[in-house]
Amino acid sequence: MKSPVFPRLNQTQMAAFLTIKRVRLQWATREGIIERGADGYRPEIVVAQWLKYERQRIAKKAGRSEFERQRVRLTRAKAEEVERQIVSVCVQRHKGSLS
Repeated sequence: MKSPVFPRLNQTQMAAFLTIKRVRLQWATREGIIERGADGYRPEIVVAQWLKYERQRIAKKAGRSEFERQRVRLTRAKAEEVERQIVSVCVQRHKGSLS
C-alpha cells in the first residue's frame, strides 16, 4: 500500500493544521525544531517533528513537577522537625517553671 502524498503547506496553513499560532511555528522553524523546504512545509514530516518536540517538553515538565513535589516534601519535613524542636523546648521550660 502506497502512503498518501500530502500537499505542501505554507506557514499559515501549517500553523492551522497543527492548531498553533503562526508565530509559534515561525519560532519552531527558526529554532530548528521543524524543517521547512523551499516549497513549503511537508505535513507528514512536520507533524512527527512537532509531536516529538511536544512530548519532550511534556516529559521535561513532568520531571520538573516530580522535583517540585520532592522539594515540597523536604520543606514540610524540615518544618515539622523545627516544630518538634520548638515544642520540646517549650515543654522543658514549662517543666522547669513548675519545679
